[in-house]
Amino acid sequence: MRFLLGILGIVAGIILLKYTPAIYRFFGQDPSAEKYLGSGGTYKFLKLFALGVVIFSLMYMLGFFQ
Repeated sequence: MRFLLGILGIVAGIILLKYTPAIYRFFGQDPSAEKYLGSGGTYKFLKLFALGVVIFSLMYMLGFFQ
């Protein structure tokens, strides 16, 4: 089950990475991301979040949290 959830998380992260502009257009700017990450902070946040999802899913799949 861990492997299936890990693969689903990795796929979700890759989809988030691929569709970052569409997600940005749908939700708009995040004021706190723009404030703390500078110009284009919302894009940076979305990319970092997607990368975090991929890394967390890979770690979960390989059993780092047991």
